[in-house]
Amino acid sequence: MQHAVRDILFFADTSTPDSSPVKFAIELARRHGATLTFLNVTETADARLLRSRVGQDLVHMTAEDTRRRLHDMETVARSELPSDRVLQVVLDGEVGWHTIIRHVLRQPPDLVILGADGARSTNVFGTVTHHLFQKCPVPVWSIPSALHDFPKRALIALQPGETSSDERLLSRELLRLAVILTAGTGIELHVGHAWDLWGEQMIASKYGEEGTRSLLALQQTFAHESMEELLAEARCKELLADVHYVKGDPSVAIPALAADIGAGMMFLGSAARRGLEGFFIGSVAESILERMACSALVIKRPGFVSPVRVD
Repeated sequence: MQHAVRDILFFADTSTPDSSPVKFAIELARRHGATLTFLNVTETADARLLRSRVGQDLVHMTAEDTRRRLHDMETVARSELPSDRVLQVVLDGEVGWHTIIRHVLRQPPDLVILGADGARSTNVFGTVTHHLFQKCPVPVWSIPSALHDFPKRALIALQPGETSSDERLLSRELLRLAVILTAGTGIELHVGHAWDLWGEQMIASKYGEEGTRSLLALQQTFAHESMEELLAEARCKELLADVHYVKGDPSVAIPALAADIGAGMMFLGSAARRGLEGFFIGSVAESILERMACSALVIKRPGFVSPVRVD
């Protein structure tokens, strides 16, 4: 993706024509003038039941339901978009997320959108979403059905890092793509950076409150300087509504910041080395997702190669 969003792929498996994920995908395609392709996967599991007469009836019923729902989604989309910019793809595959990624590798879209498929009592983002967040080579936007309004405000979670570090490269890519994806959409872009003082409790026990306070101030200054350097490199500061600095664990502070500013979506970067490790330490990105109430758009590090292969 270099200059604009031209091709959006929507995974239609868990959504209905009147659901928020579908409406958001249509609205984004409309605002960008993009093509919107509705994709579904007919899973062809090798099970003895499915080879029986009853199983074949079940397969047929499932396929009919898929076609009906896709047709209904297309009808809704064509009321908002030119007919030639609304497409449909139905694929066969044993595992849905794996089949989607193989399709993306063959015909890369600019963005994949899907409804969040998790249980709200535990994690809004479920199995398919997490696999795509981890392994899909293009940006993935997962949208909870409970959201009703197209996002007016988005939060970009950044860890500036040192000059030329992996964190810096990923943060620049995150800014670049966030600007492209929201261009012309009216979405207000905010940046959030959670910082802390490593070993703060140990420092306090040795140097006391006054000594700790001075080191906290110094660490906060470093955070501001690193962010200003990153934004200068990315040349996008004038496109941002605000830059927020919050002290604390990013897995807690970033979701809290998103709630405080009323963000309808969050941009996260992922190095995708293990799960959603991203540019945060350990499993912090996973913890952020567990605490989020808004939609999430995950972008991979530059040079990312999906572990899924095309034969």
